[in-house]
Amino acid sequence: MADLTQGKESNLGAALRCFMAMERWSMRTLAPEIGISSATLCRVCKGLDMDAATLLKIINWLVRNRK
Repeated sequence: MADLTQGKESNLGAALRCFMAMERWSMRTLAPEIGISSATLCRVCKGLDMDAATLLKIINWLVRNRK
């Protein structure tokens, strides 16, 4: 599996933060859309570890909502 981390931040976390900034969404708005808690989304955005189920939920959400 590809390494998603780069230094202290994850590319996935950076992408989610970018989406939130573009759409003017908060973590509390985005998290339930993905199906995770806002605390989990915060950890992901900080580049911290996540379990496979969380990663799968984020990927599924990204695929459904790509623009």
